[in-house]
Amino acid sequence: MVSTMNQGFKSLLCLALYFLLLIVGCSADDSSTEQPPMVALEYMVGFVHITGNELYIDRVEIEINEFVKNMFESYSSFDYSPFDDVIFSPDLESPNGYEIHHPHRSLEKNVFSFTITDETIFTFTDFHLQFIEELDGETNRLFTTNSVEKFMMFFEINGRPTIPYFITVRDGMVVSFLEVFLFTI
Repeated sequence: MVSTMNQGFKSLLCLALYFLLLIVGCSADDSSTEQPPMVALEYMVGFVHITGNELYIDRVEIEINEFVKNMFESYSSFDYSPFDDVIFSPDLESPNGYEIHHPHRSLEKNVFSFTITDETIFTFTDFHLQFIEELDGETNRLFTTNSVEKFMMFFEINGRPTIPYFITVRDGMVVSFLEVFLFTI
């Protein structure tokens, strides 16, 4: 009878060990299918130069006053809050409500390079109606595209190095490129 209990205990122990190995094996397989962590977005403002699919940005700071801040909050869908390069200064006295500072103009380390991809979203004001065919009361001439070619057409005609552009980057790739009309005047 003791040998029958020993054999039953051994069978139970083997069965428990089998399930334990099965559980450990499954959890090891699950960890190998985990996705790598998502790289955080970076937000920057600056003057740009584009060569091929490379975007070079020379960072600037934009100081805005209460008037411009209220314009953003009231009339614009653009959220400038993630951009550390936009600084709110309620006491700023400037006729247009903002000032552009280029504190590191002579430093080459202030210029960064990023890759433009087929997924990059370009948003800009179509001043000359190159891409917007018809204007109605609701249109503000903003044009959004993923086409690098269309953007380059716009940039070659309208791109001015003195206009700051708002760039969102992830892992060295340009996610979005935005021209804010307010800073073009």
